[in-house]
Parts: sequence; structure tokens; C-alpha cells
Amino acid sequence: ETNKVVNPVEIVVEPVAIHDKAAMDKQLEQVEGQKAKAAYIHTRIVSELESRRYEDPMLFKKFSERIRDTIAEYRKSRDENVYLASMQRMAEDLRQGFTGHSYPSAITNDSDAKEFYGAVADILKQHGEDTVEFDNELGKLALNIKQAVQSLARVDWRTSTPIHKKMNQAVEDLIWDFCDEFGIDLPLDKMDLLIESTIKTAMSRY
Repeated sequence: ETNKVVNPVEIVVEPVAIHDKAAMDKQLEQVEGQKAKAAYIHTRIVSELESRRYEDPMLFKKFSERIRDTIAEYRKSRDENVYLASMQRMAEDLRQGFTGHSYPSAITNDSDAKEFYGAVADILKQHGEDTVEFDNELGKLALNIKQAVQSLARVDWRTSTPIHKKMNQAVEDLIWDFCDEFGIDLPLDKMDLLIESTIKTAMSRY
């Protein structure tokens, strides 16, 4: 499932940037009620994430998942104080980590490759290594996946079963080669997840 940011109820208060804490605190004074304050913070977080979606897809993914979980928890508990505290904590985390995720140097300025890196990095790190050297190799893998996808992504490729099969096979070959090189014993179900995530990324980018 792709990450989707759920938009809260609209609040008519002049928007400010999430990292301007003083301005945000001032604006929140104009908002009545814990739920409405939480919704306002939610709106500012969504705005910041959308502006950085392609620049830093890992950051977008991480906070989108937190938003989804926070809203799901609120819908179950209906505790407005906890909901507000969760949104405040999330806003502060976004401010503190404002530089976002650190990407391998090979893909620092390549938004497409960053997306493919985001599609495969978590699972491969779980089964491989969590080192700078391994991360750099993941960056190279992301570039290879991007090149393979680009070579097949012709006009109307999304509806072409033969191209989908070729793309799936190309991605699978690249990932298996990577696993062989680094001695990763990747379960088949994880491979299926990586291919699915990579193809979804390809469809969103090309």
C-alpha cells in the first residue's frame, strides 16, 4: 500500500511553516479545542511533507506512517489530549530532524533513485548490514534499478503485461545479484515485497 497523507478538517488560520515554532505556537493560541489544535498541526506537517516528498521520500514515508498510526489511534480512543500531544511530538521530531534522511552520495541529487532506494533499503538492511559502506552499495543498486526501469518504461507501459514481466524480472535479477554479492539470505516473501514496492515506485515516477 502506498503512503497517503490524510487531510484533516480545514481550519481558517493563516498557515506558517512547521519549523517556525514560535509562529506556530502563536497561531495555535487562536485555535480553540484540543482536537482543532491537533488538526492544525497535522495540516502544517502534511504541507511540509508534501513540499519535500520527492526531495526526501524516506522522510515522507516515515512521517506519513506516523500520521496514519496517530489518526487510527485517535479514532479508537477519541482522546483529544493524547491526539494533540502526539501531533506536537511529531511536529517537534520533524523540526529536530529537519535535514531529513541521509542518502548515499551517489543518489544525493537524483530524486528518482532516492525513490527506488526508499523502496528497497529497509528490508535489505534488515537482512544485510547497517553500515555506511552497505548503504553506499544500496545507492548503486537504486541507480541500477532506475536505469533498468527507465529502459523499459515506454509509452503506455503500465498496461503492458509483457513489459511488466520484463521489468519484474530485471528488478528481481538485480536484487538477487546484490544479495549474492553481500551474502544475504533473502526470504522469497521479502523478495516479492521488494519487487512489488519497486514496481509501484516505477508506476508513480514514469
